[in-house]
Amino acid sequence: VDFPSGSFTPTIAGLYTIEMCAILKSAIDQQAVNDCLPSTGSIHTFNVSYNEEASAGTITIPATGGRYFANRPIRPEGTVINGGILDLTDVPVRMEIYKGTGRSNKVYNQTVILPSVDAVVPLNIALVQFPLFYPAEAGQYEVCMTTMLPGDQIPSNDVTCQTFTVDAQMSGTYTIGTLKAGQARNYGTFQVAIDELYLKGVSGAVRFELTDANYNIGLGVANEPALDFTSKIIGVSATNTIMFVPSLDRSLTRSSVTITLNSGNGQGILFGQALTPANRNAVGREFPYVRQFSNSDGHIAFDGGIQKSLKFELMSASPHRSVFYMTEGSTNITIKNVSITNAAVSTPSWATTLPRVYFLSGSFQFEPDLRNILGVPTTYSAGIVNRAKLPIGLTGNNGERLDTIVNSKNRFIGNDISGFGYGVVSLGMGTLIKGGVNTYLPYYNTGTEITSNLITNVTGAGIYVGYEDGALINMNRIYNVGRMTGGAVQEAAGIQAGGNVQYNNMDLKIRQNEISAVKGDVASRGIHVEQVRNGYSAISSAGGTYYAPNRPEHTVVSSNAVWGIARNLSTGSAAGIHLTTQRNGGLFIPFAVDYFTRMDSILNNTIYLQSDGLVGGGWIVGIGTQHGNGTVIMNNAIALEAGANAATMAQSALLYEGILFEGGLLNRDYLPTTAPKPLM
Repeated sequence: VDFPSGSFTPTIAGLYTIEMCAILKSAIDQQAVNDCLPSTGSIHTFNVSYNEEASAGTITIPATGGRYFANRPIRPEGTVINGGILDLTDVPVRMEIYKGTGRSNKVYNQTVILPSVDAVVPLNIALVQFPLFYPAEAGQYEVCMTTMLPGDQIPSNDVTCQTFTVDAQMSGTYTIGTLKAGQARNYGTFQVAIDELYLKGVSGAVRFELTDANYNIGLGVANEPALDFTSKIIGVSATNTIMFVPSLDRSLTRSSVTITLNSGNGQGILFGQALTPANRNAVGREFPYVRQFSNSDGHIAFDGGIQKSLKFELMSASPHRSVFYMTEGSTNITIKNVSITNAAVSTPSWATTLPRVYFLSGSFQFEPDLRNILGVPTTYSAGIVNRAKLPIGLTGNNGERLDTIVNSKNRFIGNDISGFGYGVVSLGMGTLIKGGVNTYLPYYNTGTEITSNLITNVTGAGIYVGYEDGALINMNRIYNVGRMTGGAVQEAAGIQAGGNVQYNNMDLKIRQNEISAVKGDVASRGIHVEQVRNGYSAISSAGGTYYAPNRPEHTVVSSNAVWGIARNLSTGSAAGIHLTTQRNGGLFIPFAVDYFTRMDSILNNTIYLQSDGLVGGGWIVGIGTQHGNGTVIMNNAIALEAGANAATMAQSALLYEGILFEGGLLNRDYLPTTAPKPLM
């Protein structure tokens, strides 16, 4: 049926009803009930829409009633509704955030383009996300979202607003434990306190006081540490530090707080960079695509106080053990005045096989701490590990573009460490290829300090360092190393720097350490510095070979006291202090005949080697230096008590094998520029 009298043209969009009735004019209608459609009791509606009409739906983030914290990023988002009959494309949407009320203090203003919104219900609602918003301070905020479609016919639905609250970050002193349960600034467990740190961040220095005698951390989950302290905590800086200490009452007694770390992978507390941090509140987990959130700002300290009131015990079945582990990107981590050992019911691991770095097919590959060699688990253990590696991400080739960050300014001071393969192990990355400039550069740990620790009952060495630049090993007391523990070990040393067919160090300072009771099968040394020169084929058009170290090694060994160095086998050798380059199958055969260390000094040391009662074919040396260029050996006191036939290869207070300042006087630390070439 056509209605020729005129068409219907709606003037506004909306919902309409329609009724059509037949009117019988030439007769009497016998059934009026069916004269109209729709029938009585029903209604027919139709919607009149604009071709293009967009409206602001809801703001989903930040939501009224949501939990938000100062300086922690928020990803604003909301919905846009297509109320027209055509699909929408390229819809401008603006998000504005105001601090306080009155909309006078705008703190965020971002516009994005929404690519498309379908017209068909329910696909006519689209989510739009905006760049991160960082609320600078706590307080009340108002957020408004506006659609800005050109030619939009209903401006009244283009804007939606709501308020939300931002809470303050953590600052000041808190307690952890049951003693102050229920108090506002107390956390019942370590994990709850750490969760809050990651969620809220900090706005000032934060201090956690431990009030209880015992804490258990971790569930021993496979492949996980007891406590994950990796990635970014919002607000941490050199002034906004995080510290864990005993409460005042607990600080008066030694080892009054025992912290048992239940670890599935052998790592107790893990620091540093992480693409997928374990903590569910980590900002790096919420925004995994923001690379800087994977990085740790460090500045975390555990300090047991002068009584060493904090005792850390590791509970793990893993062959690898490390109570504290600083992975790549660990900076300004301080472990101070604490006791570090295995839990009483946990069998110690005496493993000493350190990982290496290989250069294969133009890329550097880092061995994991625990690896399988011919079906045998191979690894090492240490009270503290400070090991940086090249980040590989989830893809194995760092497809996520994690930053390559050396470990720096980590300090291990005044700790008691016992019952591992090593007391402290600190390994940098070494040489890497700098992306973008295509050149080799050193990525060594920097600023590492290992001072005033008491290290006993370890198999390999009290301290091992490799790929370190400017490390300080100072005033440590080390004894009972190697066979003294009952463990099998080929070489034992109080302090071992470099070696392992891999490692070297630069600007290393070994000062005022006291070392005794060291016994190995092949070699026993108080202090052993072995510089392994690394050579890599040039990647530039100039050709040649790149060598590391790429500058004078400048090792200073001074004011140390060494005694009680003994051989376990008659074929073994012993030395108080031994500086050498890499050897090639024998102590007097250098691996690289043209490599000599530079600017080394051995000064003011006291060495007393008693007789170990053995007679054999090795060597006994008070101070030995091999392949040094102008090594300075001055003002040392050396005493050897062994009989004349105790070692047939060499037996002397001083063993010097090297050259006299080739290329000019290099060592100016203790010699005037006008001095001739005295060595001793």
